[in-house]
Amino acid sequence: MEAGHDSPLDPAEPGTYPHAPTGPREASGVPRALHMLSACNRMLVDAADESEWLADVCRMFVVDGGYRFAWIGYAEGTDGGPVHPVARCGAEQGFLEAVEVSWGGDPADLCPVGAAITEDRIVTVADIASLGHPHPWTGESLSRSYASVVALPLRDERGRPFGGLALYSGTVGAMSYAEFETLSELANDLAFGVRVIRDRHARKYAVAEYERALERLEKMVLDVTGLISRIMGYRDPYTSGHQQRVARLAVAVATELGMPSDDVKGLSIAAMVHDVGKIYVPAELLGRPGPLSEPETQLVRAHVEFGYEILRGVDLPWPIADFVRQHHERMDGSGYPAGLSGPDILPESRILAALDVLEAVSSHRPYRPALGIEAALGILADPEGGFDPEVVGAIQRVDRQGMLRPLLL
Repeated sequence: MEAGHDSPLDPAEPGTYPHAPTGPREASGVPRALHMLSACNRMLVDAADESEWLADVCRMFVVDGGYRFAWIGYAEGTDGGPVHPVARCGAEQGFLEAVEVSWGGDPADLCPVGAAITEDRIVTVADIASLGHPHPWTGESLSRSYASVVALPLRDERGRPFGGLALYSGTVGAMSYAEFETLSELANDLAFGVRVIRDRHARKYAVAEYERALERLEKMVLDVTGLISRIMGYRDPYTSGHQQRVARLAVAVATELGMPSDDVKGLSIAAMVHDVGKIYVPAELLGRPGPLSEPETQLVRAHVEFGYEILRGVDLPWPIADFVRQHHERMDGSGYPAGLSGPDILPESRILAALDVLEAVSSHRPYRPALGIEAALGILADPEGGFDPEVVGAIQRVDRQGMLRPLLL
């Protein structure tokens, strides 16, 4: 078929549109197009679902723009194929089912959307009834009172068409040249909006995957720390149960102190393994009922350094090794191994220091009977004990709430 105005799908020269109105290039339809352009961008701000947003856009074309029918389709295939409708609104009356919409091949044999995608340009027919030759889509259009149509390509980030927008009007020559330019900008914004929503979904999916991976990591860490605690339990039952009870207490006290939940997790893990260094201490020393010599005492105290060496190579979001190393330091500098004091001691280690003593004094040990909770609380409250007053206050509040003693069982 020769190119000419007898064809509704003629290749358009730059800046011209085949079958556009032949009168002056007035801007009478521009306010309508500008309104739709603005509304389309406003809807994009809160858009969360691609299909719902495209349906809203089509509804806007019909309700606000006054078009008889609007639809959006995505092209399938790489060199041609069907155009799959993804959104529609208006007096369709089965139009898309009756017309075989495709792209690729000879544009003259295609409906406007297919030609717009194939040739990557705006395709418009100002008067469908005036076409001098039959097309399958023209008869279906006229039977539904579609008098004119404009189809615009939707382009991806590389500038390649991936779909099209078609607007059918019940009026002949319904659009001016100036309105075409605004609609072209709207089509670009529409394609950009599709990319934005997909990027949002991709980011949400990535975040969700990260959160799932983090949950798996946290579970794995908890499983490993629990395994370590159980292994130590075979060697020293007192140490194993002690760590588990301190971990439960740590969660309650840290929560009472208002510690962020993520930090509470790190503290709980540290509590579960805070005596892991005792694996290097001879079992007969840990369970000896009588007093220890000075060298033996120093060997037992070295468990904090042993624990640090075991844990420092583990890549975790929290400095677990440092928490463990400092859990025998005291606020007045009387603790070990480094004699740290005051703010030099990590907050998590201050909590562990107090709860380590609370659990140990409250419980039975091979070298002495349990002294009880009241005795333990008294030791913590002693100003010369070297414990953080804020931590001690939180422990007392947890006790008054009736939560402390069940955690020690």
